[in-house]
Amino acid sequence: LRLQLQVLFGIQWSWKKWHGFCGAFVLLGFPISMYGIVMHLTHYCQPNIQCYVVRILFMVPVYSIESWLCLRFHASAIYIETLRDCYEAYVLHSFFQFLIQVLGGEDSLILMMKDKSPTRGCHCWPLNYCLKPWQMGQPLIRHGTRVHWTSPFFLQCKLGVIQYVALKNICAMLTMILELN
Repeated sequence: LRLQLQVLFGIQWSWKKWHGFCGAFVLLGFPISMYGIVMHLTHYCQPNIQCYVVRILFMVPVYSIESWLCLRFHASAIYIETLRDCYEAYVLHSFFQFLIQVLGGEDSLILMMKDKSPTRGCHCWPLNYCLKPWQMGQPLIRHGTRVHWTSPFFLQCKLGVIQYVALKNICAMLTMILELN
């Protein structure tokens, strides 16, 4: 980054100036994001949705401080990046849960998906040649007149997010361990 800025703008700064330059953006972004977080916490009227929003908003301070710390303490960057990667995976799962809550919860989302057209689960070219269309909703159990619905598409999305979270954490830890040696 430093070399690119030097080439583009002809800036010849020392590392100390770059730390100050980057620190200025951290000091700018941190209070703005903390203000949004505090406003959500003071007006906490929808806790099942706002808890996820606060987790997502914490990405700005985590990323900005992490980036500055990695620049400042380059020798310890691998440890800091590992923590960031773990939090990133956690936030991705929180975002998925946020979407589920905004759409009314798992049950209402599955009921909403069962009414979707079967063509909604069709894949675009060239994926349609190697992937079967996903079913949006299908009955799972019938209890007399009551039907319990499920959605293979929703379950595959949920499984995909959980797999990503697990693999991201495992890969982050493995990267840290392998970088130590």
